[in-house]
Amino acid sequence: MALLWLAWILVIVGIIAVVALVVYTEFGRDPSIPLSILLIIIASVALGFSIHLFLI
Repeated sequence: MALLWLAWILVIVGIIAVVALVVYTEFGRDPSIPLSILLIIIASVALGFSIHLFLI
């Protein structure tokens, strides 16, 4: 049961990171490569672990 809650939390974190990346690239005036890389890493790790926890 705890893994399911953790999976949902990671899904929410991943979606927030993806939305932040989309909003930042759409409306950002000065694109920052390190911030984009950080958001991509956070989103991919969070969504990957959440899928893993859903499958357990």
